[in-house]
Amino acid sequence: MSPRTPHGTLILLRHGQSIWNITDPSVGLVSRFTGWADIALTSHGVLQAEAAGRSLVSLRRFGKIDAAYCSLLSRAVDTCDIVLKECGLKLHVGESKVATPSKKTLNFAGCYKIPVTYSWRLNERHYGGLVGLSKAAVEQKYSSELLHQWRYSWHTRPPPMDEDLRLYWEKNAGWCKTITHSTKPRASTNSIREGRERGGMWPKMSMLTTEPSVSSTGFAAMPRCESLCDCAWRFLPLWTESIAPRLRRGESVLVVAHANTIRSALYYLDPVRVKKDNLKEVKIPSAVPLVYR
Repeated sequence: MSPRTPHGTLILLRHGQSIWNITDPSVGLVSRFTGWADIALTSHGVLQAEAAGRSLVSLRRFGKIDAAYCSLLSRAVDTCDIVLKECGLKLHVGESKVATPSKKTLNFAGCYKIPVTYSWRLNERHYGGLVGLSKAAVEQKYSSELLHQWRYSWHTRPPPMDEDLRLYWEKNAGWCKTITHSTKPRASTNSIREGRERGGMWPKMSMLTTEPSVSSTGFAAMPRCESLCDCAWRFLPLWTESIAPRLRRGESVLVVAHANTIRSALYYLDPVRVKKDNLKEVKIPSAVPLVYR
């Protein structure tokens, strides 16, 4: 049983450096809009994740991590896995039937000593038609003004992804499904494919505290693009119905996500520092824990 504090501790962590985060002409790499593309960590990103885990071990004042939340994208899943291993929260071989999380089989159960929830609601902002393009290419194709608006405006959405590509991703890419996997140590995975709310864009999160069910109104669809506001709105149900209650109980919660997911969430979680007119100045560095108490 980990020690409790009067108030919980929230640890926000962006994934380590990914292949599309860097520009290195010597090896043919250029920084690109990633969005929901499932891009792996670089070797440096792995080292960053290991360092993040060690730094959390040194912050003993908030006790051990009680629960973790993570997006469905590999760069976040791998970062979360590395951090929990460094924190001594990963089960050893023989303690669990599953050694590492597998997105291909949607089998995340039994890997860790704490509950871990993987949710599309923590995926990176969907950059629509900009996914895969470099910032220079977007500026050349459109304009520097539009590029700035699409990156930092609260409400402005980028051009939508081609519908054929969106449907292909939604059908064939597990990380592009509106699904949440809730796991417990040495237990089976509770996986929920979410349905739409009546009159709303995204569904509620009541399935995290109830038995698995699927809405009769049908499945929510992967978006074609998102603004920062859209990104925040899909995060909020996970916050209000699952993460915040843990914090109120005095737990320490790790959330491993992405730059824009964290930036848009902070607009609601830290309104004194994060406002609509200073989003450009809100930097979310790779694999550097942001600790709130």
